Amino acid sequence: MTNKEKFEANEEKEQRILLSRGLCEHCKKRCGDIPQLAHRIPKGYVTMYGKEIIHHRLNMILVYSLKCNAAVLLSPAAHPLESEELIKTIREDLNE
Repeated sequence: MTNKEKFEANEEKEQRILLSRGLCEHCKKRCGDIPQLAHRIPKGYVTMYGKEIIHHRLNMILVYSLKCNAAVLLSPAAHPLESEELIKTIREDLNE
């Protein structure tokens, strides 16, 4: 990621932390761990779909545990329909 992309990702994370009030966006539990923005469609697919899809805010979810991080993954190989729907939604958002 470029410095600009890192800055934007950090801004998105900070905004989501404030909005979530310390709750995991996946399990809705209050967790003491350090939150992270998890990619629903993994970063390994960036060459297939491009940075604008993979690093899009709709492909990110704020989680507080590795368990929740793993639970939100939508690998196209394992979840083709769900990942295709998410990619479609992101593309529509980008075209607005």
